[in-house]
Amino acid sequence: MNIKITPKIIKSICNKVVISRGKKIINTYLVENITNFSVDDNTISASIDDILNFDVKMDLSDMSCSCSCNYSKVGICKHIAALLYFAMEKGTNFKGSEKQDSSLDELKSAINSADKARLELFIINETAIDEDIRNRALNFFMAKKHKRTVAVYKKEMNSLLKHLIRDYYIPVSKSGELTAFINNIELMAKQGDIEEAIKNYRAVFEVLENKLRTLDDSYGIIQDAIRDALDKYIEYSDKFYTEQKDRRGIIEYLWKQFLKNSDICHYYTEAIKQFCGSEEDWKCYRDIIAKEISSRDDKDSFMFQTIVEEYIDILIQLKNDDELKKAFDEFLSLNGSIAHKKIDYFWSIGKFEDAIKTFEDNINRLHYEDVEQIRTKISDYLYKNNKGRHLNNLIALFKLSPSYDLYEQIEKSSGDFWVNIRDKLYEQIKNSPELIDSFIKKGRMREAFDKLAEIDKTNLYDKYLEILSPLFPEEYFDYYKNSIMRDYKSAQYPDRNLYRTTLRKIINLSIIVGAEDKYAEFLVQLREENKQRPSFLDEMGKILE
Repeated sequence: MNIKITPKIIKSICNKVVISRGKKIINTYLVENITNFSVDDNTISASIDDILNFDVKMDLSDMSCSCSCNYSKVGICKHIAALLYFAMEKGTNFKGSEKQDSSLDELKSAINSADKARLELFIINETAIDEDIRNRALNFFMAKKHKRTVAVYKKEMNSLLKHLIRDYYIPVSKSGELTAFINNIELMAKQGDIEEAIKNYRAVFEVLENKLRTLDDSYGIIQDAIRDALDKYIEYSDKFYTEQKDRRGIIEYLWKQFLKNSDICHYYTEAIKQFCGSEEDWKCYRDIIAKEISSRDDKDSFMFQTIVEEYIDILIQLKNDDELKKAFDEFLSLNGSIAHKKIDYFWSIGKFEDAIKTFEDNINRLHYEDVEQIRTKISDYLYKNNKGRHLNNLIALFKLSPSYDLYEQIEKSSGDFWVNIRDKLYEQIKNSPELIDSFIKKGRMREAFDKLAEIDKTNLYDKYLEILSPLFPEEYFDYYKNSIMRDYKSAQYPDRNLYRTTLRKIINLSIIVGAEDKYAEFLVQLREENKQRPSFLDEMGKILE
């Protein structure tokens, strides 16, 4: 069966609130948690991880559906809506790709079978209508006819940019022209003129780099184009230049580009690393940076620190332990990144105790995120080798980022000591939504609801709506409603945006099965309380009715 799910079909099954909540799963945080998607005759099914793992199924022959969540016992849930939209998007994407590939094949076939006169007539007609196409066609077909110098190519590049730029930015709709211009250079390489192509790719990123500071709003487009041209420059330079003297010249040139522009300096270090294919290349790069380090006196600058980090990366690549030890000793106090590199290096060669000591000695230099990441890595090692230190490390990690998962790990590791630290640790996580998740996973739904009510946040009532409201409908309605209205009444300057935001939360109350009477009464109350606010009533009519 050719399954074709449309928005119309989905709307016939799900109400607009459920559709909105199902789309949220597809469009934001849970799309990677939709697994085991399958199509079998008339049935589609999948597993959706939404705190618990729910099995969702839809039979398209009779439009029957099921989900293992609590809400599906009383109505169509957001997981069913998510499954339908997920299936629709997969089908749409597949058909779109298939159609596009088919049309391209047909076009290629038509071009191959067309005579020269018809092709010529088509090109002349199209270029007569559109000056931009005419100029691009001229550049494309003239590329092989005469060898352009780099100066000529730069002139053409600047001409294109002048054509694209409006008010100091490049419109996204025009960025494709820039990409096409860069891609046209590859024709030279494929026709055997590799050295000329290399020069022209180089011209591209040199011209674009000069535009960075005057085209602030186009940074993304310009940077993407620089990276594309740079990647091609490296690809063809690596193939073309085999003599070490020439390869050193490429590395030296890229290093000079690195020093010119701190905004995109990492583009050039990445390019050099991509280019370095032999030990000789890496040694050449090391020598260039070592010379640079010895000649600079700006030890506190961002650029000097970046250069030193690059130098250490090269020594790690070369596995030069003696030089590396010397570099770490000399530059360890420079910044936290150097300390992190030393810890990672010791870890990579199996010197775990040295890594831990380096971490403990330099913990104040490291970024917060790095400390958490390294402590997590250390925790796994200590668990197997030293239970006492493992517990101390877990407690330190908990202080950095309290979580119920760590709370449980400490409980399992602390033995009799647990009674002394339990209350102090719990105080730091007592308002953590992780506790709600944990209770739900253990089937302790009443405790989950009580903890939700204790934390009492609107976004959490929204999160757990389908899981807990079917079990405690009237209580859930009251707590959720009171939370929404508390947020609404605390706003200093009510306006239409606030009204719309509030009403979109209120409409979620309409799907709490078992609290329909309460919802109807609440709407009457809302109208009465806001009868002096015609704009509120106007938005209420649009959203709720």
